[in-house]
Amino acid sequence: MRRAVLFLCLLVALQCVPAWAEPVTITFWHIWGGDRLPLVDYVIEEFERLHPDIKVEHQLLTAGERYQKILLGAASETTADVVMVGAESIELGRLGALIPLNEFIEREGLQLDEIFYPFIIPLIEDRGSIYYLPQLGGPQNNLLYYNKTMFEEVGLDSRRAPETWRELEDYARKLMRFDGDRITRMGVDVVGHPYVDGRAAQVLEWMVNNGALAWDGQEVLFNTPAGVDTLQWMLDFTNEINRTYSSINVFYSMVGGGNAEESFLTETAAMCLSGPWTYFQAQNRLVDTGIGLRPHNDQEFRAYAGASWGYGISTASKHKEAAWEFVKFMTMAQEGAGWFTLQQARPSAVMEFNRDPEYFNMNPYWPVIIQGFESAIPLPSAPSETNRVLFDMVTSVIQEGMDPQSAVTEAHRQLQRLFDEWN
Repeated sequence: MRRAVLFLCLLVALQCVPAWAEPVTITFWHIWGGDRLPLVDYVIEEFERLHPDIKVEHQLLTAGERYQKILLGAASETTADVVMVGAESIELGRLGALIPLNEFIEREGLQLDEIFYPFIIPLIEDRGSIYYLPQLGGPQNNLLYYNKTMFEEVGLDSRRAPETWRELEDYARKLMRFDGDRITRMGVDVVGHPYVDGRAAQVLEWMVNNGALAWDGQEVLFNTPAGVDTLQWMLDFTNEINRTYSSINVFYSMVGGGNAEESFLTETAAMCLSGPWTYFQAQNRLVDTGIGLRPHNDQEFRAYAGASWGYGISTASKHKEAAWEFVKFMTMAQEGAGWFTLQQARPSAVMEFNRDPEYFNMNPYWPVIIQGFESAIPLPSAPSETNRVLFDMVTSVIQEGMDPQSAVTEAHRQLQRLFDEWN
């Protein structure tokens, strides 16, 4: 009852739009490309309908240019009023590119721990300052997608996903297809995306499901036998089941669409590890999809929840009040944040939105996604160079022949130096 009353108060607060002396136009930078771009258009139209005195002009950025564009744009006062940010929000806030939202939050009496999932609050707060509010929430790479038709073709039960590393190895061997030495169908790529952020996320999730924690915000923790064993397992899986990473690269360039997720969506891979967004894409492409949790190494399943996508206000914004109205709409309003995440069958950072019965109608695996949420532990924010160090650690082992212990030791040394400087 108390939660319902608080949520009603939130809705009232969201509808209390201040009067402007004259209509204003705000700008909005984001990376919601592809299937999501029409959703952005629609949600902006809805915002403008409810806020006729505010117009929103949006610009699609590439993932690669986003951080630098926000940082440099703030310094030159050429950035957008509202920007899409995630884990780097703390660094951008410390560098003066984003304003703290605390004044707005306190003015409206918003109790964020009653609105968002509890594990989210430590992820968006830095030394008492909050530089952005999240639209999405929860673990982002904790799900194993599998092609049910391919499972049935090789005699696997399409009603369940592999739950342990040993089961994953067995399933992958049965699902692999070769033409000579060339992979024609991938079972699963445990190394993941050939991109920095994706590969870094994969190794952290494998580590935590082998009992190795990443860091606590100040001290790096993964230089342990479990951390080293994780990299050794990724190497052995790649060499013994997928016939080395060079074979995977050839597969991606010739058949697999360039990365693990696209290979699954084009039905040239039987499984992939990803987040809730992939179900929306798989449905659009008519892939017969099942979902399970990321396999663990005979431990209890665990998942990291890092800071997810949301929105902040640039220090260069000349319309901060109007920008705040848009940030609220995109993160806490049913017509904005709730609708946007529901259309993609992706979980919202707002607890109440994820209880919408429509989620269960759209995605029969919604209880699996919620189970992943309930198992989430927060991954403390880290310096922006962290993912590059993790990427290099994995790449040095999988593609360059460094032994796992040396790679982990070197990554630990580099990351600890970064954390010491950052703190």
